[in-house]
Amino acid sequence: MNLLSVSCFNVYKYYCIGRNRITALENINLKVNKGEVFCILGPNGSGKTTLLKILSGLMLPDGGAVYILGHDLRKERKIIKSLVNFISGSSMIIGISYHSVIGLLHFYLDFYGVRRSKDRIEKVLEILNLKEYKDENPLLLSSGFKMKLEIAKMFLINTPILLLDEPTIHLDPISANIVRNYIKKLARDYGVTVIWATHFADEIEYFCDKVAILNNGRIVTVDSPFNLREKFLKDVSVVLKVKALNLRESLKKLLKEKFNVFSRVEIYYPDFGEGILKIYLRKDEDVERYLNFLNANNVKPLLIRKLPPSLSDIYSLLIEGG
Repeated sequence: MNLLSVSCFNVYKYYCIGRNRITALENINLKVNKGEVFCILGPNGSGKTTLLKILSGLMLPDGGAVYILGHDLRKERKIIKSLVNFISGSSMIIGISYHSVIGLLHFYLDFYGVRRSKDRIEKVLEILNLKEYKDENPLLLSSGFKMKLEIAKMFLINTPILLLDEPTIHLDPISANIVRNYIKKLARDYGVTVIWATHFADEIEYFCDKVAILNNGRIVTVDSPFNLREKFLKDVSVVLKVKALNLRESLKKLLKEKFNVFSRVEIYYPDFGEGILKIYLRKDEDVERYLNFLNANNVKPLLIRKLPPSLSDIYSLLIEGG
């Protein structure tokens, strides 16, 4: 029995801007099994959306071959479009001629040839907290509610393959959690193949079966989050995370010069005035000497944590380098 749901072989895609040809995707090779939650992780502009558009049949590649449930994209594009539900957090396609939320949901059902069901629509509106907006013009809704309308399409239309492009980007935490739980259920209980594109590693770390890290249109690596962590534990076994008020960028250079830090040092500021320093260390390195160095440089830690590397840490190392 063929368990493959999606397969790509040497896929290329180019865009022409003036006289320049830009490579959006280069030599993409992927195999995604039925019922798998497969995540594509990459920074903005890495080619994630372009790849999903190709997999959905909205766009053809300039080279290579794509098969969706055994159907050749070049020869059976119409069939493939009926097998795939594409949800995008960036485009949030809202039909200008649909003057109500209900009208737009009816359009979705009609487009996919699904029988209209008042009870089903009412249930989806209730789940997504859209019931009181059902007669509103979709164009006048906030970004978050427009995103919920895209998500409603996922609840209403049952296809064997679900493509999600930043599906939680405009959602509040409760709604985002509802979406993640529903996607898990679709894959686990109904064998739906889910391909989720994002640049948020933390969101998908314990959610996906496999992850492909994409950068500059090329796949850097493909594996399960567990296997990626195991591979990197050979090099990076400890992430020293220090929260302090008086961090400064010059510390990165000083740390690398003093200790010859082999991988990378990061400083970022999630809260006003407070910074986070992250140092990626080998297993045999003495953490205390780093803390002593910081103390000598007038850095007074508010919080110190020693953690194993997360998928987000691995992503940073692969994408940004040392």
